[in-house]
Amino acid sequence: MTIRNADRNLLTTTSDSGVCFYGKTAERVLSILATGRYRSLLPSEKKIQDCSDLHRKHDGSGVYKIYPAGGAGFKAYCDMKTDGGGWTHRQDGRVDFYKGWEDYVNGFGNLKTEFWLGDSLKHHNNRPFSTKDKDSTADCADQYKGAWWYGTCHHANLNGLYLGNKKDNKGMRWAHWKASQSMKTTTMMIRRVRK
Repeated sequence: MTIRNADRNLLTTTSDSGVCFYGKTAERVLSILATGRYRSLLPSEKKIQDCSDLHRKHDGSGVYKIYPAGGAGFKAYCDMKTDGGGWTHRQDGRVDFYKGWEDYVNGFGNLKTEFWLGDSLKHHNNRPFSTKDKDSTADCADQYKGAWWYGTCHHANLNGLYLGNKKDNKGMRWAHWKASQSMKTTTMMIRRVRK
């Protein structure tokens, strides 16, 4: 250990594992840390854009704050285990997804169970997103009780009603899976493709 000032007003000691401040120097460092000004003293850290960025540093699934490109930060549930991890997704059927436009724009639900991120996916194959109160199609959102990127009305309606295993086009469905059979559960997960 190196002692930089051995008198009674010891200011700093250093070792291979860190630095220790004393007296007025310690008070100054604590003052800077308390005000948050310390951030300007640290190298800037790139903001995490999505759960796949987080996966490099964290292996535990849970709620994390992400900052999509050009957007403000928000909390999202990240699945770090399924198929290599790094997924942003909603989980089960506890929240009613038959909601209005503003809910879909702002996001809704419980981050730990069911959650819609907000207006993060405005278009799908050039189709605008439709809800029960802002239907960009011929009443598909109202007719099929969901919110989706409807075309001629849909081949998929994963935000449809939770109807268990019932046959009904208003339920959560994927046309190529048992036609009008409503799914008991679905999981929508998003992960950026790395090049």
